[in-house]
Amino acid sequence: MNALSSRTNDRLLRTSRQAAWLHVMLLLGTIALVAWHIFLLGEAVEEQQRISRVTVTLMAVSDDISDLEDGQRGFLLTGSNAFLEPYVRARADVGDHLAELQRLTAGEPLAADILDRIVVAKDIAVELADRIIAIYRKGNTETAIGMVRGGAGKRLTETMHVEIHRLFGAWQSRQDAITDDIAETLGVPENTGALVSSVSPDGPAAKAGIEAGDVILKFDGKDVSTVRGLP
Repeated sequence: MNALSSRTNDRLLRTSRQAAWLHVMLLLGTIALVAWHIFLLGEAVEEQQRISRVTVTLMAVSDDISDLEDGQRGFLLTGSNAFLEPYVRARADVGDHLAELQRLTAGEPLAADILDRIVVAKDIAVELADRIIAIYRKGNTETAIGMVRGGAGKRLTETMHVEIHRLFGAWQSRQDAITDDIAETLGVPENTGALVSSVSPDGPAAKAGIEAGDVILKFDGKDVSTVRGLP
């Protein structure tokens, strides 16, 4: 009887140990899975932040190009140096903004190809505008206006805006894909919530405790399905 009881206890002990090891392995597996999801989420949020910076800088380049054309035209129409202020500012900024885009998109063949074309068109457009302004200042008004009416500068501007639109579309598609991946990782239903890609350190979102990677599902008591649903 004692031998039978001893064997039974041994089997129960082995079974308990096996169950304990199984629980440990499941726990370790769960921890590894969570860590992997956190790693993937961190990479996705970093990529989302990069895409946001590319988008913002692209819009800055678009504004620079518009200011170059508008400033030059305003000056030729009025002769007022006040209209040259946006031209001078854009002329100084556009090169830096394009360099920043090249840095942000390094290693991306499509972006490199598009940005190379924009840089070439920008250099030609600025050189042309500088010549027209110089001719106007020398009193050759009709010649300067005739050069503008020739349309070379306008065609260059349109070419740059088309290329910017192409690059913006490509990165917007990438942003949508990254957002879907993050939503899947977080288990957020499709078309639900707005992902926070970055937070200004001193902004109201930071003060409210919102961090990059958070998903906002409701704001002011209303469901949020996209970033556009936020004020």
